[in-house]
Amino acid sequence: MNCNLDIRGIFCNRTLNLNAIRAIGYDMDYTLVHYRMRSWEQRAYNYIKEGLRQAGWPLDALVFGNSEWSYAEPIMSYAFDPFLPKSLKWRDLFDIIIMGARKPDFFTFPMPVFEVVNAEGLLRQHRGPLSPGHVYLGANAQLVEESLGLSGEELMYVGDHIFTDVNISKSISRWRTALVVRELEDEIAAVDQFKPRHAELSALMESKEQMASQYCSLRLAALRSQQGYETRDGATIQELQRKMSELHGRIVEIDSRIAPIAQASGQLLNKNWGLLMRTGIDKSHLARQIESNADIYTARVSNFLHVTPFAFLRSSRGSLPHDPECLPAVYSQK
Repeated sequence: MNCNLDIRGIFCNRTLNLNAIRAIGYDMDYTLVHYRMRSWEQRAYNYIKEGLRQAGWPLDALVFGNSEWSYAEPIMSYAFDPFLPKSLKWRDLFDIIIMGARKPDFFTFPMPVFEVVNAEGLLRQHRGPLSPGHVYLGANAQLVEESLGLSGEELMYVGDHIFTDVNISKSISRWRTALVVRELEDEIAAVDQFKPRHAELSALMESKEQMASQYCSLRLAALRSQQGYETRDGATIQELQRKMSELHGRIVEIDSRIAPIAQASGQLLNKNWGLLMRTGIDKSHLARQIESNADIYTARVSNFLHVTPFAFLRSSRGSLPHDPECLPAVYSQK
């Protein structure tokens, strides 16, 4: 899919034929359910902190694990049920529901399985395959594959965590992977808004590269002249030094124009670390992890509504430093 700065697009690192996928798994928090993150987490933190304080617990550290039924059920009901036909509930959207999966152990260990047997979350130990229409706690990836009769390449997991949802599911279970990067919409919008200044920056850098190449050639000619060699145009050492001085002044002047634009480019979205997926002109560490582990990525799971289940998502042609469009102007003109 050609992203073309589409904030609702699905971006492809490796070609993915959705028609070959027989089952799709979804993470819940920040994948199926989006939160106003700062407000939500601050409210949850304050609520739990106050409860612990009243119970006399120390408040030095808090640890939050994967969602349990008592938390997930009301959240999913609130997020989905009001938007479904009256005859449907959120549980009807999924064949098998697994809570408390304990990722990443879900993908690496044969975790025990319990069935949630009532709305209060009563658990009963379960043995054998997982059955559609039931809610489970625990389980493991191998049991899911055996229950569905599918292998890794036929399953796709959609989540928001680069390690527990994407890295492990791909490296251990060989599932196809989709990563939800909620911040991607703001990043794409910021890059799109900055396009005119980025074009100006690119033009200035191209001019600087040409002048820097000329300066280096003059410097080499000056060194050769000092050693008694003739220059190609017969220029004296004084003439070469004068041209070098002029070029140096022009380079300093263009640097003064480049600096504020480059600084603004590095402060898009965040004045301290800039864009999520870029470090200067290079990919960020997160971008390289996404490239390595996520077959596709998008800003929200609802973006799948814009493609059919039969779509063939093709990755774009990867660039290499020697590609013509990647070469500096000083090389591409030769």
